[in-house]
Amino acid sequence: MFKFRQQGEFIDLIGDGLRFKNLSFSVKTEDNKNYKFAVDKVEDNLIHGANEAAEMTVKLCEVKGVLALTVEGTLIRDRSKGLFFDNAKSNLDAYDAFSLTFSEIEGLKSYTVSTLGTFWTEPDVVGGNDIKNVPSKTQAIVYEGKDNFGALFAPCDERYKSVLAGKEEGLSVTLQSHKRGMMDFSSTLLFLAVGNDPYTLPEKIAEQGLKFLGKKAAPAKDKRYPEIFEYLGWCSWDAFPLCVTHEGIIEKAEEFKSKNIPVRWGIIDDMWSTLDGENSVSLMHDRKLSDFKADPKQFPKGLKGAISEVKEKYGLKIGIWHPLTGYWYGFDPKGETAKEFSKYLTQTEDGRLVVKPTAEDMFGYHNAMYSYLKEAGVDFVKVDNQSSIEWFYRNMGTVGEIADAVHTGIEGAVGLNFDGTIINCMGCASENVWNRPNSLINRCSNDFLPEDRNWFIKHIMQCTYNCYFYSGFVLGDFDMFWTDDGQAVKNCLLRAMSGGPIYVSDKVGRSVAERLLPLAFADGKILRCNNSAIPTYDCLTVDPRTSKKAYKIWNCTDNGFVMAAFNLDDEEKPVTGSLSPAKLPNFAADKYLAYDFFTGEAEILKTNENIEFTLNNYDDFKFYNFIPVEDGFAPIGLTDKYITSASFNKFGKNKYTVLNGGIFAFYSEKTPKSVLVDGEKVSPKEKKDYYTVDLGETKISHILEFEF
Repeated sequence: MFKFRQQGEFIDLIGDGLRFKNLSFSVKTEDNKNYKFAVDKVEDNLIHGANEAAEMTVKLCEVKGVLALTVEGTLIRDRSKGLFFDNAKSNLDAYDAFSLTFSEIEGLKSYTVSTLGTFWTEPDVVGGNDIKNVPSKTQAIVYEGKDNFGALFAPCDERYKSVLAGKEEGLSVTLQSHKRGMMDFSSTLLFLAVGNDPYTLPEKIAEQGLKFLGKKAAPAKDKRYPEIFEYLGWCSWDAFPLCVTHEGIIEKAEEFKSKNIPVRWGIIDDMWSTLDGENSVSLMHDRKLSDFKADPKQFPKGLKGAISEVKEKYGLKIGIWHPLTGYWYGFDPKGETAKEFSKYLTQTEDGRLVVKPTAEDMFGYHNAMYSYLKEAGVDFVKVDNQSSIEWFYRNMGTVGEIADAVHTGIEGAVGLNFDGTIINCMGCASENVWNRPNSLINRCSNDFLPEDRNWFIKHIMQCTYNCYFYSGFVLGDFDMFWTDDGQAVKNCLLRAMSGGPIYVSDKVGRSVAERLLPLAFADGKILRCNNSAIPTYDCLTVDPRTSKKAYKIWNCTDNGFVMAAFNLDDEEKPVTGSLSPAKLPNFAADKYLAYDFFTGEAEILKTNENIEFTLNNYDDFKFYNFIPVEDGFAPIGLTDKYITSASFNKFGKNKYTVLNGGIFAFYSEKTPKSVLVDGEKVSPKEKKDYYTVDLGETKISHILEFEF
């Protein structure tokens, strides 16, 4: 239980082993003046204060293990109250309306932050407990205390978003509206959850925070994973970064067919539509959308002609990429789309043409566009540039109002036309995360960079930490990748563990089948983990770039869990580490079988035992499936798949449906009396540490039974 406590002239917030020391409060007006509050009342859950410009009440509220810190306040222009703000023309600053500052937080050992860049959140293990090092525009913090973990989230409510930042005077929580003319600053400043299990904290904050704010957005646990993304996919961007064409898509689909790579869907990415200007990556962010119909030079038979052919010949489902803003710079006012749908469009402060920031207009325009796409055979959309809300819609409304309208309108159109199937992209800002009604999938990293070993370090940290922080809201999309570059195996493994969509972007002729086949069954269905891949708890607040320790991530299936370890040392020197069931919560079996995918070796571990290892360089890594041993038996699964424990389902005592053919491995302390495959008795082969059974035909599922 947290409480406010006043000691002399200082006010602290204390509870759960933490002390937020020396709270101070201020408002800032449009004329760049700061007004600090004098506090005149302090209670356990309330602070009241005033100054010559405003009055405020800060409150604490705890709901099902989550602390909400709120403020109610307004500028005062009423002489009868004894206070009067004499600058009647000045209102609250749009980016610093109200600030609460802690000078110090006692009880922190170390912490990690999630900070918004332009469009993506970037994790950083700040280290130590100096809160002055928190970067500006931080959206969330996870910390390790003396006896527990905690998470702080800065939310976005119906009007304001809050951001965290370290300053000379301490850690500030600041309210931003992104709109001039605001008089009141009533809002939710912060959510805080504390517990022994760090993995429950983001989920608690998401579920209870959304309810507390009265959001229509659902938490991740109540959202549906789209069926399309249960299968292996492809994206055109890195294959055709400047000019995706009908011919190119067909050529790539033919390659997948000839190599027996079971890709089941594709995304027609950037530069498919009709744009002003010339195709150029350097100029693309200055270009505008002329027509949301396909460029006739690239698609001479229209979008429908291309999609019809790829569906008829290759059976692929097709998604279409488009930005929130028409194109990167908006709509071309001379273009056909702007003329036909002008009633939905408006002009920004800097002269760009965009969709009006209301739910009705967002739905109206996107429903018109999606109706065209649906008629052309499109199955889903990938919506990019979502965090541009701050830049494109400045002063058209508050950031919370606009974000709610944008996502409500778009998701309404997606629901009507594509059964809710959407990939959100470049949308990691809190106004996006807290305002998506039903969509689950969110790109969680910056763009893929092939043939760059250093890029992978940033990429894996960005993906897995972001997925930890925002696990209560979304499921991470780890982005496309190549199968023929130097980081391909690591990228394949990372996608196998991701829990989200898996799609490549190889150029024509360069897809490597053997890299992809461990990710999916013969029909293209991926062996998907249950959640997003995230760091083990002993890595959450330790910087793997400087710790000389391996960076470890994990995920789970219905039948076990997976763990991987990587060398991310900033000098590429050897790092050490250990893998163990004890590094994870809620796995209570007495012992586990640890199966090393890359060596094919297995060993039995008690829950508190470790696998010790050294990783010598960036190309050195470890990957294990952990299966609980029950009554001396553990099914390992298909040995040619990364996520072996996702290759089978148990339906009775010692009875399993194996979802593909191939070599099935199992551990048994006793030699089985008999092993049946589809009712036929077979003889298992005995390996050093386990047995294998050849299930035969790979394109069908099999029934596997054991008798002892």
